[in-house]
Amino acid sequence: ADIFPTLLKGGTVCLVSRETVSSVKDLHQAIQVQGITHALMTPSFLQILSAEGMHTLAVVIAGGESCSREVAHRWSAGRQFFNAYGPTEATVGLSWFEYESDGAGTGTIPIGRPIANTQLYVLNQDMVPVPVGAPGELYAGGLGLARGYANRPELTAEKFVPDPFSKVPGARLYRTGDLVCYLSDGSIEHLGRIDQQVKVRGFRIELGEIDKVMQGHPKVLDALVEVREDTPGDKQLVAYVVPRPDAAIVEADLRTWTREALPDYMVPSAYVTLVQIPLTPNGKVDRKALPPPETVRGDLGDRHIKPRDGTEKRLVAIWEEVLQRRPIGVRDNFFDLGGHSFLAIRLLAQIQNQFDKEIPMVALFQDPTVEHLARMLRDQEEWEAGATLIQLRKGGSKPPLFLVHPTGGSVHWYSSLAKHLDGERPVLGLQAKGLGGEDELDATIEAMASRYVSAIIKRYPTGPYNIAGWSLGVIIAFEVAQQLRAMGREVSLLAVLDQGPEVPIREDPSDDAELLFNIFSSYFPVDLEYLRTLEDDEQFKFILKRAQKEGIVPPFVRRKNFRHYIMINKTQMQAWRTYVVKPYPCRISLFRSEGLASGSEGQPDLGWAKLVLNGVDVIDVPGDHISMMEAPHVRYLADGLNAAIQDSHLVDTHPE
Repeated sequence: ADIFPTLLKGGTVCLVSRETVSSVKDLHQAIQVQGITHALMTPSFLQILSAEGMHTLAVVIAGGESCSREVAHRWSAGRQFFNAYGPTEATVGLSWFEYESDGAGTGTIPIGRPIANTQLYVLNQDMVPVPVGAPGELYAGGLGLARGYANRPELTAEKFVPDPFSKVPGARLYRTGDLVCYLSDGSIEHLGRIDQQVKVRGFRIELGEIDKVMQGHPKVLDALVEVREDTPGDKQLVAYVVPRPDAAIVEADLRTWTREALPDYMVPSAYVTLVQIPLTPNGKVDRKALPPPETVRGDLGDRHIKPRDGTEKRLVAIWEEVLQRRPIGVRDNFFDLGGHSFLAIRLLAQIQNQFDKEIPMVALFQDPTVEHLARMLRDQEEWEAGATLIQLRKGGSKPPLFLVHPTGGSVHWYSSLAKHLDGERPVLGLQAKGLGGEDELDATIEAMASRYVSAIIKRYPTGPYNIAGWSLGVIIAFEVAQQLRAMGREVSLLAVLDQGPEVPIREDPSDDAELLFNIFSSYFPVDLEYLRTLEDDEQFKFILKRAQKEGIVPPFVRRKNFRHYIMINKTQMQAWRTYVVKPYPCRISLFRSEGLASGSEGQPDLGWAKLVLNGVDVIDVPGDHISMMEAPHVRYLADGLNAAIQDSHLVDTHPE
């Protein structure tokens, strides 16, 4: 709906890609290069984006959540600034407010007055208008109102009620659930939510859903989640937890618990332990008495490692400013400290400003520590060439598990799996050479495996070795195990995840369109003929957008890197086609997704039995080829891998 006002005025709409939005630098540059005159963004993003140098930008519109006066003051300098409000049920737009600077101040700015052909009412529980300054629920009516919710008549009847103020038969009002009041100048101020639905960084969240998940933890007696804005412009979800008697709650355990059940944007940024939830005299939760989360961390013991050189000290200072927590050690996890995608963008932008070097978002996801980023900054060329061994999870003394990259060469797919594996076992990813584009790719499966075997032996000279691969990674893992055994080294576990030994794409594609079709058509519908009508660059843009929407490609992958990713895929598929498979003398474990199992009745082992001389253990796990690697299904895969390694009769002490 937001594009039509521009088109109706004869303007040009510039739709910014997700990969551009993931980089403050790229978005800032796009606004300048495109000569953008009007921009619509959430206040959360305006908070981290610099307003300097935006010479063409004449109008900024904030929307999607409450807007602070600090953001409005900063962005209104030299231009018009509007705060827009409106839920989806009212075709998005209901009201607007033009901000005129009166000093930065504190608090939020009003949501203003209704737009044309829209009526707004502030009513009490009896649907009677309240006086100026008195709080009430916001009801909306007018031409933009939706008809209701598709196939949900009960919810429609609850939210879309008869309009007592209209003379039009059948007219209705929408109950927004927002608590507001009229100001003396006739504009409307947003006070919060009547129910527990809130918006954080543009996501609509039901706090009650998070409460239930937290309360389901075996060590939690009671819990509730609150949205706080202790730092202006930075909303965060804070969980308040009352432990059961004699139970010791660890924040990392609570964070893992919530991540298994909820999407990332619903995982609280901070956790506060209370003796009891504070109540008002009439027995209701006293939210005003809930304390802010501690910004100063207590005694962290021996695991806290202070910065050891100038680079790490500068990075720690940036982390502490962005996360508003201290002290931070060089091996602390950014996301375990309350980091999220918006803070990650802010973090990487500040690092670029201070060091004049750009760190890709994928690097932060793979190893979100100061130590890792400092190592990249010291020798960025080595990173861009692509490190072979990536530490996905530190562990104890048990023999490590090596996870071979799938198609595309990156090991980021295993980040969630690594978190759920045995904490005493190190988990390392084997990543492809040449991801940064500087080095030539390995052209055969044997060459890939040889490189990975050398890296494994250099890091861990003695076995036993546990090897696993997913998708393309299965055939490379198979060859890695073959080469290790040919050297007389013990391979205790070879696990293949949801893929048989036969190459999925048997013939070379005739053009890029067919290549993209071959790779992605099994994940979502792709019209090959339509794809061929697009210009070469537009083909990649079209597929990237769909792949990110379906979760096949991470949101932080940018279009300029996507083509290289596809070329890596092409090289790897060609290597698989020319690979000569030899029999494997030991037993293997096949982890098969429910989605694949439903179509493999005639070949339950996916073709491995004819190559494996000592048998195939088939373990079914929930989900499909993609979702088996994501929460909540991934924990079942992790449990199965843990059991398979244990059943291989290892001596769980790795020799030094």
